[in-house]
Amino acid sequence: MAPHYDTLYKESDEPDYKLIVKKVKSELSDAKTISMDTFTAIMDWKAARAKGRVNWDRFDLYQTAIITYSQIPLLERKAV
Repeated sequence: MAPHYDTLYKESDEPDYKLIVKKVKSELSDAKTISMDTFTAIMDWKAARAKGRVNWDRFDLYQTAIITYSQIPLLERKAV
């Protein structure tokens, strides 16, 4: 039996999730980071309550972290 959250929300946010995943994969492949628009879409979809804690004026810090993380070999990423 699926968790209650899954039965309530899975179908309604699945298209958004798939679009975000597609955009992230594309941007990481092309630019090795994600755009502010994609980051905002992730925050809107997953963590809207945390948006007030993001330092939007220093988005470059998030991009640097994403670039750094993407350069870590897959098998070592869990340790970060």
